[in-house]
Amino acid sequence: MDEKYLLLPIFLAFLSAALSYVIPFRSAKAHKWFLFLTTLVTSLSVWMLLLNRPEEGLHIYSFSDEFTLILRLDDFGALFAGMTSFLWPFATLYAFEYMRHETHNRMFFAFYLLTFGITEGIAFSGSMITAFVFYEMLTLSTLPLVLSRFNEDSQFAARRYAIYCLGGSAFAFIGVVFLSVYGSGAFFTPGGVLTGAEVSKEMMLGVFLVAFFGFGVKAAVFPFHAWLPMASVAPTPVTALLHAVAVVKSGVFLIVRLTWFCFGADYLRGTWAQKVCLAFVIFTLVYGAAMAVKERHFKRRLAFSTVSNLSYILFGVLLLTEAGLAAGLTHMLFHALIKIGAFMCAGAFMHMTGREYVFELDGVGKKMPFTFALYTVFALSLTGIPLFNGFVSKYKLVMAGFEEGSALGVIGVIGLILAAFLCAVYTFTVSVRAFFPKAGSDRFLMTNVTDPNWLMLVPIALFAVLNILTGVWPEPILRLTAQVAASALS
Repeated sequence: MDEKYLLLPIFLAFLSAALSYVIPFRSAKAHKWFLFLTTLVTSLSVWMLLLNRPEEGLHIYSFSDEFTLILRLDDFGALFAGMTSFLWPFATLYAFEYMRHETHNRMFFAFYLLTFGITEGIAFSGSMITAFVFYEMLTLSTLPLVLSRFNEDSQFAARRYAIYCLGGSAFAFIGVVFLSVYGSGAFFTPGGVLTGAEVSKEMMLGVFLVAFFGFGVKAAVFPFHAWLPMASVAPTPVTALLHAVAVVKSGVFLIVRLTWFCFGADYLRGTWAQKVCLAFVIFTLVYGAAMAVKERHFKRRLAFSTVSNLSYILFGVLLLTEAGLAAGLTHMLFHALIKIGAFMCAGAFMHMTGREYVFELDGVGKKMPFTFALYTVFALSLTGIPLFNGFVSKYKLVMAGFEEGSALGVIGVIGLILAAFLCAVYTFTVSVRAFFPKAGSDRFLMTNVTDPNWLMLVPIALFAVLNILTGVWPEPILRLTAQVAASALS
């Protein structure tokens, strides 16, 4: 396929976002049909590219030899693009029902579509400067989504989100500049671009550390994670995508690019920079799980769980082994399926009851049995129970940590096991409260609360089925992630 088609999904999403805002639709139903069909067409255009991948990259513009905007679809970009384009239409379907009584819906869905196009731009980027441009655009397009309710909590969360993400980008840009100058334009290259570069290695390791924490803001690495639980004030369709796909996984995506396709595993392996980053990641995955146990707000509890699970992925990535990278990428895919479904269940509870806290869940499972049965599937998977996909990816991460053999690898495995135990505590308590309230504590006994309609339940049920299917039969995904990991080697 001609490389010019790499622009198609991005252009379609941008154009659809603009038209959805300015066209005077005769009814809300017509507006929703337009949004869903354009989202679906954009996703199909991505899959058309994945199945007929262009062999060459598309050169867009050169500021200089070192700073070039280029789109190129390699195995890793295809994995990320496939994940996001599969999830987005179902999240949009869910959003129609959830946002029915919200205001500013035209603005909301315009930026929702725009974010889709920008995320695909990150996936298709062929150089670090290209990825950084889309990465900055992602912050700007998701900021109005966090702010969409325009109340005091949303304004505070949006300010904090902007400060963290723009501040992190400033540090990440240092890495972009150094890599572009000393890495021949920082085009994404398996094995890295610094081989043979005549530059101080100690200086470049310092640059790696700065860039890692810069991109690590969106990946919620401690101590730059605080924006993520705060962003839970946004409507659930936003938090589901922010915490499962678009923002946080874009941070992870660019850390993988930085580590494996710019610096290179051989360049970083055994260095102090790798050890520092691994230490922070191991602490984050335990810290996030511990904070989730403590958190009483339903969505913020899941947000702290995301903080923990993002560092599961980064632990595998930073082991700098092929097995570790494959395990990390597997968890990236499986966590997306788990967490988007779990957030949708939390959103369904909030939408149907008007309540937000874990202590308010007592007895709701009897009134919303389908929703909380599906939530329990996600809880089992997130904890790492066999026959669910979370077990597969966590098992692969544990084995990769042992195989790597260093002290930090073993400590990381211990951290993973501890975080999994804490995960069982903060996820299963929700199901127990929902289905087995203490005597006299059923808050919903005399209420008319029910499960939500099909617009919300169908996406949740689909993701639950996929959690089970990929847990029982994970081989296709494991082969795919192994192939992508192998392609990242020189």
